[in-house]
Amino acid sequence: MGTLLVVILFVGIIVTIIYGILRSLQRVWLHHRLKMALLQKLEATPHLLESPEAVEALLGTLTADAAPRRDLVITGASLAAIGVACLVLGKAMAVGRLAVGLYLGGWICIPLGLFMGFAGWIVGRLTGRQGALAGGKRHDA
Repeated sequence: MGTLLVVILFVGIIVTIIYGILRSLQRVWLHHRLKMALLQKLEATPHLLESPEAVEALLGTLTADAAPRRDLVITGASLAAIGVACLVLGKAMAVGRLAVGLYLGGWICIPLGLFMGFAGWIVGRLTGRQGALAGGKRHDA
């Protein structure tokens, strides 16, 4: 029974992480499609274009978040660091259930943290934000 509970908990965590990543990617894709549709509309009917500054302001407000979202890079790096700490602690204890749990938990946290951090980095690159690691500055590439 205990093993089943651990498996259900682990599957729930994996599903939640994948849902968060897919939701972020979907939001980025939706903002991109909205910008492209607006630019195509303005290209087809140039008389709607008042000034370039107005269009820049409009496009800037489409992607600006009202409140800063969680940064997946920081979360992923933290999870990977916790995994490394658990891995080292479990290896150092070497005997007992707690040591095995820490060791295996560390091995689970490290790839999940790296995956989450990499996905957060990709979402940040796609949205034009470098995230909290770079001071939240925008870059244009």
